[in-house]
Formats: sequence, C-alpha cells, structure tokens
Amino acid sequence: MDVGSAEQTVVHFPQGLPGFEELTRFFLCERDGLWPLTLLVAVDTADVALPLLRSGEFLTDYLPSIPASDLRALDAKGAEDLDLFVVVTFDRDSGSISANLMAPICMNRARRLGRQVVLADGAYPLQYSLLPVCE
Repeated sequence: MDVGSAEQTVVHFPQGLPGFEELTRFFLCERDGLWPLTLLVAVDTADVALPLLRSGEFLTDYLPSIPASDLRALDAKGAEDLDLFVVVTFDRDSGSISANLMAPICMNRARRLGRQVVLADGAYPLQYSLLPVCE
C-alpha cells in the first residue's frame, strides 16, 4: 500500500484491536482520494488496514458515552479529548455499506493512545446502514 504522502503519526493500541490483538501500532492514512474514509493501517504489516469514518462527518447524531474506565485507559479527561471513528464494512454480495456504531475506535492523538471501545449499553447497532446517509 502506498501511503507516502499520508500523515503518519503512530498511535499505540496497548490491547490491539479485536481480531488483531498482536498488532499494537497503527497510523491514520488521511488522503484526498480516500475522503470521506480514513484508513487505520497497521505499522508492522500494511496487509491490515481498516476503513474508518470520522464520527462527526456524517453521523452527527452519534454521541456515544465512553465509559470512565476507557477514558482512563486513553489518558483522557473526557470525550472532548478523543477523536472517534467507526469501522466501515463493505459487503460485496449485497452491495451494502455499514458502520459499526457499537464499537467505536477512540483515539487520544495528543497522547498517541487508541482502543476500540465496545459499548455495553445497547444504544447503537453493530451494523448501521450507511446507504441512506450517502444518498
């Protein structure tokens, strides 16, 4: 993957990500050709890159409550210290595009810490269709 012109600030995910626990260092690839998506790329293997959508870009009503334990783990005083992203999935068979609102990627970029937070309150779905948002 060519990420030569991308901003490459490494963010440490101490627990990794679900399914990629062994990968703890990632960077955001934010390029004009990808907008509105951002890629979360593993430093140690470019074979792992997750498409993300910044939560405030299109999902303006998405305001998850981040648990205090996760704020502490991210060395954040409050949600205002965090950048929130949702993982986007593309289903080739159905053509659907969805976002995982149940488990946002939270990053304290000032401290270069990140984690995927699984929200236990059930307020947001695992698969939220983005097609109505994009139309």
